[in-house]
Amino acid sequence: MRKVLFWWWMLPLLAHAQPYGNEWIDFNKEYFKVTLAEDGFYRLTYDDLLQAGFPIGSNSATPVDPRRIQLFHRGQEIAIKIEGENDAVFDPGDYIEFYGQRNDGTLDAELYVDPAYQPHRYYNLYADTAAYFLTYNLIAQNGKRISSEPPFTAATPDTWYWAEYLQLFTDEYSKGLTLSTYTNLTQFDVGEGFTGPRITEITNPQFDINVSGLDLGQTSAPTPVMELLLVGRNEQSHDVEVYAGPDALSLRLLGSYSFSSFNILKITENLAWSDLDAAGNLVVRVLVVDNGGEQSNLSVSYLKIRYPRQTDMAASAWRYLEPEIKAAGGQVLQLTNIAIGSVVYDVSDPDNVLSVVDTDTDPATLTIGFDDATVARRLAVGVPDKTPQIKRIGFRQLPTTADYLFISHKSLMQPAGGASDAVRAYAGYRAAPEGGGFDTLVVDIRQLYDQFSYGEITPLAIYRFARYMLDKGNPQYMLLIGKALEVSNKFYRKDPATFAYPELVPTAGSPGADQPFAAGLSGDDIAGYMPVGRLSVTQPQQIINYLNKVREIESTPYNALWRKNLLHLSGGRTAAELVQFKSFVDSYKAVAEDIYLGGQVATVSKATTAVVEFINVADEVNNGLNLITFFGHSAPNVTDIDIGFVSDPANGYNNKGKYPIIVMNGCNAGNIYGDSFIFGEDWIASADKGATAVIAHTSFGYTFTLRIWSGFFYETAYGDSSFIDQSIGHIIREVGHRILEYTGPNPSYFYLTQIQQMGLQGDPAIRLFGTKIPDYELNENNVEAVGLTEFGISSAADSLALALGVRNFGAYLPDSLEVAIRRTLPSGQIIDYDTIAFKPVAYQDTLYFVLDNRYTGNAGNNSFEIVLDPANKLPEHDKLNNIVFYNLFIPLSGTQNILPRNYAIWSQTGVDLVVQPGNALAQPRDYLFEIDTTALFTSPAKQQNTLQGQGLITWPAVPLQAIDSLPYYWRSKYAQIQPEEADVWNEYTFTYLPNSSEGWAQVAYHQMKKNNLAGLKANEAARRYDFLTTQLDFEVEAHGANSPDFTYEDTKLIIDGLDFIYPGTFTLCANNRLQLVAFSQETAAPYAPVRGTQTEGWTCGRSPQVINSYPGGKTLDEIIDAIRSGDRVLLFTTGSFDFNTLAPATLARLEDLGASLSTLTAKTPAEAYIMYGYKGAGSGGAYA
Repeated sequence: MRKVLFWWWMLPLLAHAQPYGNEWIDFNKEYFKVTLAEDGFYRLTYDDLLQAGFPIGSNSATPVDPRRIQLFHRGQEIAIKIEGENDAVFDPGDYIEFYGQRNDGTLDAELYVDPAYQPHRYYNLYADTAAYFLTYNLIAQNGKRISSEPPFTAATPDTWYWAEYLQLFTDEYSKGLTLSTYTNLTQFDVGEGFTGPRITEITNPQFDINVSGLDLGQTSAPTPVMELLLVGRNEQSHDVEVYAGPDALSLRLLGSYSFSSFNILKITENLAWSDLDAAGNLVVRVLVVDNGGEQSNLSVSYLKIRYPRQTDMAASAWRYLEPEIKAAGGQVLQLTNIAIGSVVYDVSDPDNVLSVVDTDTDPATLTIGFDDATVARRLAVGVPDKTPQIKRIGFRQLPTTADYLFISHKSLMQPAGGASDAVRAYAGYRAAPEGGGFDTLVVDIRQLYDQFSYGEITPLAIYRFARYMLDKGNPQYMLLIGKALEVSNKFYRKDPATFAYPELVPTAGSPGADQPFAAGLSGDDIAGYMPVGRLSVTQPQQIINYLNKVREIESTPYNALWRKNLLHLSGGRTAAELVQFKSFVDSYKAVAEDIYLGGQVATVSKATTAVVEFINVADEVNNGLNLITFFGHSAPNVTDIDIGFVSDPANGYNNKGKYPIIVMNGCNAGNIYGDSFIFGEDWIASADKGATAVIAHTSFGYTFTLRIWSGFFYETAYGDSSFIDQSIGHIIREVGHRILEYTGPNPSYFYLTQIQQMGLQGDPAIRLFGTKIPDYELNENNVEAVGLTEFGISSAADSLALALGVRNFGAYLPDSLEVAIRRTLPSGQIIDYDTIAFKPVAYQDTLYFVLDNRYTGNAGNNSFEIVLDPANKLPEHDKLNNIVFYNLFIPLSGTQNILPRNYAIWSQTGVDLVVQPGNALAQPRDYLFEIDTTALFTSPAKQQNTLQGQGLITWPAVPLQAIDSLPYYWRSKYAQIQPEEADVWNEYTFTYLPNSSEGWAQVAYHQMKKNNLAGLKANEAARRYDFLTTQLDFEVEAHGANSPDFTYEDTKLIIDGLDFIYPGTFTLCANNRLQLVAFSQETAAPYAPVRGTQTEGWTCGRSPQVINSYPGGKTLDEIIDAIRSGDRVLLFTTGSFDFNTLAPATLARLEDLGASLSTLTAKTPAEAYIMYGYKGAGSGGAYA
């Protein structure tokens, strides 16, 4: 096998006499495109030209002089014949005659890593249709015309000529040079192209080719020559034997041959005339020899037989013939039995065809001669009766100043969404200031075919266009708008109606990828000179859908934290992979949460080794994400941790205005080049939801290369100040550069394919985060005063703090964040606190600014002016959100309750109530005490007292009622409220528990009012705490086993609008089962009482799965026992289920859920059953 080439080789070699393909075009001329798909002699009549609008006859006031007419093919003017041109008028009886050839692989050669790797040029990779261009000189200069060979008759006619039989095999597409079974460069490589079916060493070693039509062989002439082209289809050594004979039972060995890997082997052998039967039939057998190694795979690409044939034309309408080359002299050929009207042309040089003069008067015979028989000639004999297609086209001289290139298809340049042209609407946005102010250029792919690939359908047109624009200008981005199909689909050779989706704009090669279009330009490496993206769409409205999302996201200011949120999804199919893949995304998390993004990452990991685990992440997506990164196994339409199509309402996605970018680390998740509509295309094309870009491997990725690629992606996109604000396209390009630096000058194919096939669906100018500066924000709702001493927030406290909830909507820079506070006391005195430098805030954080409170007159309304970055050291998007005014009322110090402590247990029938003033040095004053058995202090048991004192003030021996577990509430305050003092009670509570040790207790409603409640709410009227009620809507539909219209697959369970049962390996609940869902009485959240893995079958439905299925591994008793008391329960059947098969103890458990025993036992197995109850309901207490 050949060595892996250096990375700077990994591009089509465009070293050609015409590097762009448009050098032949005179943009002042008028052109008409002439197309044909088979070899032959073609004519364009007066009517053909008139209908196409060619300036002759009534089409023009100044008709073209036919002598000036020219015809071009592949950039070269070719010789043509124009009947009747000498009178300078194209009359109704005149015509243009020319030799036309079907398309072949000539241009394909430039798409190969090295043109020498192309197996052969007989068959074009894309289409059979060739293009010619008809025009006329604008000056008095004649076009190229077919001239005639001088007649020659002075020789005895030859009795034979060399005829050629060619059989191409194009059944399969060979990927060519492949490493580790799956890895191919996108550029076409060794042995790649259409070929015959696989011949395999062990299972299918023999391939017979039946040849017929080798008629009229001249056995007295030299023997026939066979040429056979074999192509290797795997990395093994190939040992081959080739046989030939008149039939499968009469074969002789021609030779034994060996070659290796994906290389090609051209075998040339002389045949014996005995190898053909009398009718000209031949069998050629290729036999793969068992060499004891791994199974060899190969194919036959073509078989060519060159044999001497008699000069009888057998009335054929078309033949090629090659006269015998002689040592000296001339030669004559007398071709008999010709088709009436046949002519002969020397097509040895197709651009300069020569007419061969017939010297015979017999209309059934052509006698032709050449005075020099020492040169090789290729003659074509046929009737000039073929008519090509012709239509007017326009060549556009493209401006080379454009820095954003758009390539699309006419079917997409149509009205949609209020725009007259969807593609130009998108380009118009990019040209506008809000879209970046680019100099945009929109081209139709047909324009590129005509101008850069001579009218032939091939991605070479885009390669050449990109090179042309770079050499003449400085383009920065290229966006392909339209669906592409892998070349192996043969789209242009099949009925388009057989495809679900059309090819609109081709991809660079196979495997499909688009970045190679820009690679290798101007000496740049495989990472590409400019970023390339694709909108894989087939409808104009899809472009408008995407444009609206881009407009929306790019106009969104940096005022929300969701732009710094990331979601990581890790998969795997083995226990080791589950751990390994999670460790990969965790390493990316560390980068995303550090300098320069300061993001917040949530990770959802696959919990099972099932092939696919369905995870609903609608809440995370709808709340807003900057990036979703997946690492696991994948295919175009599924990943092993599957989040579903965004367009499917059942998945609950509604993320308008909050569109993430998605990075898929897996195999083929980015393969948008098949005849299908895949995950990434759905997320891009869906309106008002989905993503703005999907980055995914278009072919096979490997764990080590995907990990390295994504590692560099995070380091570049989030960990590099030079790229944190750059476009996604430039980030991807830089990742490629860094991988090449990492691997050194000779990277393996694995890294090369990782770079070129990590495809971008979406606009490469989209910015991932888009800013390199922070944007700190503080608002008054996120400011709170915090007491630091026992005096709390009062004038007696020597200090307090302001808790500042600061958010950073922008970049996370290492520079400290300074905060300044100016305080205005009630007296009007202004205090400027020293500016404090805090550590930078990455995402959001609470900064505590401690304030000195030892100021006279600090009681009353204090106002604070809080300023972030007061010296404007930090550039930010918005400085207005850096200033907050906060008002705080600071009371004079009140009383402080000392004993009994709050919520204490008291065991005596008398109690001392002890308080002290907030200011321990305060002068004596009156204190008011109250104690009661209700927190409202309105009962007859209420006691109150006023005492005077200073320091500790005690109301001694307050009598208590000797009632066990009786709560008491007591409070104190100053009897006379002075100015700036708050008129508030200081309230405590304790519980009388006789004979109890010291402790803590809350036994009554009001004792719990200051608690932080979770899942509860206070019911003041009933003096109790109720569970929070959560309304959960669900719908269930079950069908009996004998239903004529429905099956178990039509069972529905919809919870809050989301389908929990739908078709799929694990999402469809099995037939003939009892299904059970429990609902938490606290939160109403559905849950499966017994959890298992998807493959164990204990649960079913949407993940996370909440439906227990019986029978399915666990007993029904175990499932019911796992339900929490009081939790609601939904039961339903799928298909047939017989409750009479259950044990009495199990039936009793079902009764405890509310089922009626008589109903259960009376139900026939085929009848459907639905019940909604709760654990502890008792028999008959459920809805059924």
